[in-house]
Amino acid sequence: MDRLSQTAQDALKEMRLLLYELRPWALESGKLVETIQHRLDAVERRSGLTAHLITTPLPTLPPRFEDNLYHITLEALNNALKHAFASAVTVQVCADEQAVFLDVIDNGTGFDAAAMTKPGGMGLSNMRERAEELGGTFAIESSVQGGTTVRARLPFNS
Repeated sequence: MDRLSQTAQDALKEMRLLLYELRPWALESGKLVETIQHRLDAVERRSGLTAHLITTPLPTLPPRFEDNLYHITLEALNNALKHAFASAVTVQVCADEQAVFLDVIDNGTGFDAAAMTKPGGMGLSNMRERAEELGGTFAIESSVQGGTTVRARLPFNS
């Protein structure tokens, strides 16, 4: 019964994720924070994850910054939900006068990032490419003891 219940919960998480991706909330210019919050409410919280968004006031960002930040965030959240079996996730979006900083932190199973012999699946490659397209950096910190942090830094001067 426990296995059946877990399988049903996993199927429900996957269905919510698929429905969200079929009908994503439109990313409007200047609405990055609201759009991320909507995703956390629509998918993560309804899937049973404790979800937090921490942000500081952001400057007006070019649409391509917002788009890439949003899609990096989505991919990191998808990974936490589908692969990490996390029970909590925190998204932090901050800026200073030089760059925007994004951290997506989960308490999931983690993995040995140092032992990765290949760059990972398409999702990891896509996140890295989106950050690098804007002259930014991308990193993943994780361990087999648990927890993963996806980190992107996007400078304004790109």
